[in-house]
Amino acid sequence: MAKSSKNKKDKVLILWDETAYMVKADRILQYLLVDAELAHDDYELVKTPMPKGKKYGKRELPELQEWFSDTLEEYDYRYVVVMGSNSYMAMTGAAGIKKARGKPIEYQGHIVLPMYHPNMVVHDEGNLSILENDFGRLKEVLEFGGIPEERELDFEIVVTW
Repeated sequence: MAKSSKNKKDKVLILWDETAYMVKADRILQYLLVDAELAHDDYELVKTPMPKGKKYGKRELPELQEWFSDTLEEYDYRYVVVMGSNSYMAMTGAAGIKKARGKPIEYQGHIVLPMYHPNMVVHDEGNLSILENDFGRLKEVLEFGGIPEERELDFEIVVTW
């Protein structure tokens, strides 16, 4: 592995579900990464392990969450993108990424941004704009150095006559 010019903490760890459409999904992901101006040494891509022929259920959840914790510890990146419902479930223990996607949160000292998996675009090209917006949000988070927040203006009206 080539030595990165970025500090390890400044890199992005992308956890994504392994699926049957990985080749197409990978092309879409590469497009999104370029669009967000992320160079190859800006991120590390790690596939979330999948049980054979099925989604994760309650029985497999503890094993999935242990994998997630171990992976966060191993990479120790400040920024983490979880792509797909299994990756999201690994972090939260809850199913359903729809309400959480695109909203960065702080999690155990990491800034985590849940996103849909690029397979959403493979199944419906109309979903590309959703992922483009989410990667735009990732770019904002990286430029801000954390979760962008609105701040109240402390303004003063000055009248000069």
